Amino acid sequence: MARVERTTTYRNLIDLIISYEEKKVGNEELFQKILMEYFFKKECEEKKVFTFVKSFETPEFIKNAESIADIDINEFTMFVEGSDFPESLAGTIMLSKPYLKTFQQNHQPEFSKLPAEVQLQMRDDIRERNTKILKAFTKMHNDREADRSRTILRLVALILKNIQIRTGLPFSDMKTSAEEAIRDIFRDSDEIFTATKPQIAEMTDDKHIKALVKAFFVIRRNQDMAEISEHYRTEFERYRKRAERAFM
Repeated sequence: MARVERTTTYRNLIDLIISYEEKKVGNEELFQKILMEYFFKKECEEKKVFTFVKSFETPEFIKNAESIADIDINEFTMFVEGSDFPESLAGTIMLSKPYLKTFQQNHQPEFSKLPAEVQLQMRDDIRERNTKILKAFTKMHNDREADRSRTILRLVALILKNIQIRTGLPFSDMKTSAEEAIRDIFRDSDEIFTATKPQIAEMTDDKHIKALVKAFFVIRRNQDMAEISEHYRTEFERYRKRAERAFM
């Protein structure tokens, strides 16, 4: 019997959507890709399930949205939850014949004919998957709102935090507060970051990046400076794209 690993917490759905919108992928195809490459990625490694999900009918409110990142959360919640778990988003996929034939090979591919203990487990799995989908879209909605209100000061602090989490490098012992250190490097730190050319030029200036890295991290070798600076540029680029989309 084929097995499915339990799905972990979803992160950065908004970045995935932006990457596809940059390629001019339409909402219908994009929503199918989100299902295949994000929420049901492991399952879609199986051909039958991949084919079924690829043909999944995208609802009109998603097709007609200016961006999937800005769809109405209440409307999306009703779509995901459906009238009951079999009609929910995850239920429609996980109770389909292709899915059951793949992951319940020892039983007939009908939910009502599955053993009671298997039915109970599938109910739980479907509800859990729907919950995670809604949490991911809610987080994306909150991310979008944050992108529209984030100051340069908060953006720099967020980038530094992400670098620390990603690399595990501890922050250095600073004589001043983090806020003061950032303000000393970037003028107009209280401006909302809208990805204007002057803001981008200032925040990607080599002199400013090096000063920031030196202020917050212990630099023992030139390679440390280069690596941390590259992490900064990567994170900044991610938030630049998000800001540009948020203010379109």
